[in-house]
Amino acid sequence: MDDALEVKDIEKVSNHDVNAVEYLLKWQSHPDISKVLEFFHFACTSEDINNLAHASMLKESLNVVVFPVVDTLIKAICKLAEDNASIPMLSITHG
Repeated sequence: MDDALEVKDIEKVSNHDVNAVEYLLKWQSHPDISKVLEFFHFACTSEDINNLAHASMLKESLNVVVFPVVDTLIKAICKLAEDNASIPMLSITHG
C-alpha cells in the first residue's frame, strides 16, 4: 500500500502512471530490478497495462457475475420447459 501511495504522489508530478511506477522502481534500486529496469517502459506502456487489466477484469466478471447468472437462467428455462412440456403450443408444429 505504501508503494501504491508513493506512485500516486509521483504521478501528481509526472502526470504519467507508468512513468511513476518506473521512477519508484528506480528509486528503490533493488538489485534484481536494476538488471531489467531499462525494459520497463518498453514492456509497460499504458496500453499494454490497460489491455492486460481489462482482460483480467473481463475474465473475472464473466466467472464471478455473468456465468453464475447464465447458469441460473438456463436452469430456470429448463424447469419451465419440463413443467410445461405437456401443454400444446401452436408454434411447435412449425419446423
